[in-house]
Amino acid sequence: MRRTGPCGYRHRPFGDDKDRVIRKKDGHYTYFASDISYHLDQMGKRFFSKAVDIWGADHHGYVAR
Repeated sequence: MRRTGPCGYRHRPFGDDKDRVIRKKDGHYTYFASDISYHLDQMGKRFFSKAVDIWGADHHGYVAR
């Protein structure tokens, strides 16, 4: 059975102000989904032990996450 509606995960238990959507109601993936995929590739598949994320000023809200 295919799930309809947005798909996300509960992020509030980890200190975020709201839960995050990964796939939108229309079926398109959010930018956050590509971030997760990129980090999974770096840490999970290629076995990097460290990662450095450099964000611009427009991402100031992501620092707490």
